[in-house]
Amino acid sequence: MHIPELFAWSWTGHGALTSAAVTAAISQFVTLGKSFLEKRFVEIYKVWLAFQLSKPESAGPPRTSAQDCLLEMMAILPSRVQREDIHPANIPVIGEPLNPKTGQVRHFMRSSASVSSLEAYNASKSYIIKHLTDAWSKYREAIKYQDKWYEVITSSSSLFWDGNFELGRALHTIEDSYAPGHVTRVPGSGFIVRVNIWDDENRKPDLSKHWLGHHALDEPAHSQAFYVMAQETTTALIVCVLRNLDQEPHDFTKDLTDSIERYFHLGLAFEK
Repeated sequence: MHIPELFAWSWTGHGALTSAAVTAAISQFVTLGKSFLEKRFVEIYKVWLAFQLSKPESAGPPRTSAQDCLLEMMAILPSRVQREDIHPANIPVIGEPLNPKTGQVRHFMRSSASVSSLEAYNASKSYIIKHLTDAWSKYREAIKYQDKWYEVITSSSSLFWDGNFELGRALHTIEDSYAPGHVTRVPGSGFIVRVNIWDDENRKPDLSKHWLGHHALDEPAHSQAFYVMAQETTTALIVCVLRNLDQEPHDFTKDLTDSIERYFHLGLAFEK
């Protein structure tokens, strides 16, 4: 087993993709003119900065705009997304038996042939929705939280950090759904027609079948069109979370459902 088989899209694609998507999403969010949310982000950042200043090596110049504050507080997301690849069920041969049904849900893949593409699709889509919803809930809790000087365990900053953790889990799966080694999408439309199995046949190149192998297909250079689509989808879903932080749960759920359906269409040839 080679290390690239474990960390292909993660180390060459996830970091840069997430960084670009977060920057684009924050830029789009601030054009919405949600002054209350922008004010709260700056206030939360001040709490976050106070903690950072307790670490001399982390101290930096304070930010004053909501855009800059969000960029700094969400800067952890690329590494959070990358870390989602590090878990036992992702280890070839050894990992599959540990969790045969759900081990690859976070990667939008099938663990074995006993899991159908439709089952894998539904499981991974539900995983994305759950963690986007959990991220929204934590960020919203941070927005509403009234910081107290004597509270040392919970703060608006710590709640925001929890939101980052949940968002990172969702973004990893969203991005993986566009990696050709993971999911077969129709070029152009992006319709999903097959969820691939994490096995030797997937990992190893087979030129007779025009299959480059999981590692090669996960390289952005071999899948540039899908890489761009992944960035667009990731951006849109981050914006969906941010723009609904001043809304009620049912409003967010409707907006999220509409957004998910827009980017996770099933193709006519989808295998049953």
